[in-house]
Amino acid sequence: SQGITTLELRFNPMKRNRGGERDLDHIILAAIRGLDRAGLEYPQVRAGLILMMDRTFDARQNALRPFTFIRWRYEFTFTDGTVFQSETYSVRYDDNRFAWQPLESNGLRVFWYAGDSAFAQNALNAALAGMRAINEIFPVDLNQPIDIFIYPSQNDLAFLGAETWTAGHANPALGVVLVAIEPGLEQSLQMDQRIPHELMHVLAYRHIGAGYNNL
Repeated sequence: SQGITTLELRFNPMKRNRGGERDLDHIILAAIRGLDRAGLEYPQVRAGLILMMDRTFDARQNALRPFTFIRWRYEFTFTDGTVFQSETYSVRYDDNRFAWQPLESNGLRVFWYAGDSAFAQNALNAALAGMRAINEIFPVDLNQPIDIFIYPSQNDLAFLGAETWTAGHANPALGVVLVAIEPGLEQSLQMDQRIPHELMHVLAYRHIGAGYNNL
């Protein structure tokens, strides 16, 4: 009614992610979806998005977390309004700096690259013992496997964005545990302490559900 035929919307997604609270891809996809819906409602208007950049932002503010699953699909809207969606594709953003070796049992998967098979078995035993102990507190959910990645130093964890003093990290939503187990006489003790501790985060998340973030 106002005679508008062309409309360009421009914004900076980083200024809408609340300091990293929201993922950039979600913000951008929501804008694209809104653009599609507007195009169907007002077919006479040609509309487009312009995503703005800003040098004042550090790329690490929205860096992908290690071992995140990236999922995507293609969507096409034709001039007659019909919409075609492709199947969903996915890939995991793994830390591929190392030649990981796997060892698995009862839904727990240990990945390591430094040390022999006995080292990996000891780590898996620590994880299984931790799982049994947690199961005495609440029933564990291993319908989806838990991946435990073992690094030989805290510096390797720091490379992934963790603090230099961090010896372990769990991402409950992804079902991933990262631990640093340094060579030495205290190696077995570190396994018995760090692996079950991080496992508890993942299993508690699965047991409690949405309320986990309120703990």
